[in-house]
Amino acid sequence: MIGSSNLKTITDLRKFTLNILNTVTTNRSHIYILSRSKPLAVIISMEEYGKLLKYKREAKLYKKKLIAQKAY
Repeated sequence: MIGSSNLKTITDLRKFTLNILNTVTTNRSHIYILSRSKPLAVIISMEEYGKLLKYKREAKLYKKKLIAQKAY
């Protein structure tokens, strides 16, 4: 969910990089990076990134399984 506490600008990222990275890692949260008030990127912890990769792999396997079942 987007809230003011997890919105940072490019300038914030330049000035407070280590602080932002520590916040993401410690809180297992995410930070939205804005450029000219528009979303540009999201910073997530390695733990959260690993979970996303796992979900992606599982979704691919599930999709292959469904396709194989339809073939029969």
